[in-house]
Amino acid sequence: MLSDPQFSQFLTVGPMSRWAEDLPLLVEVMAGEDKAKLRLDEPVDLSKLRVFYMTEAGKSPAFLSVDKSIKQQIIRATEYLKNECGSTICEEKFTELEDSVEISVSVFFSMKDIPNLLQDPDNPKVSLFWISLLLTFGIKNYM
Repeated sequence: MLSDPQFSQFLTVGPMSRWAEDLPLLVEVMAGEDKAKLRLDEPVDLSKLRVFYMTEAGKSPAFLSVDKSIKQQIIRATEYLKNECGSTICEEKFTELEDSVEISVSVFFSMKDIPNLLQDPDNPKVSLFWISLLLTFGIKNYM
């Protein structure tokens, strides 16, 4: 068990579902006694909605490219909101998030009790990073 108090704030559980219609129920359950503050039962005027979206997460080597079919669905959803609902659509490049993965990983691995994934637990003097690099080049006799 991780003893660092930051751990519970670092990893959080959010609503995940296959269908959008399931999200209000999930949010309601997660909100518990505070669900009335969310006003989930009130109608939303979608013509007053401003939707900011991205089709790529950023330009970090840690980010995977977004699949073409997902990008197409994002565009399709924004076009529907614009054309059928009158929403204002804004494609954005949230450059503030470009370093988020690197920062998060740095914070995560600085917490107490997080194992060093690049170190062999049986032999702390051996770096798994270097072993992986040597094996990549076919060098098997490194010891």
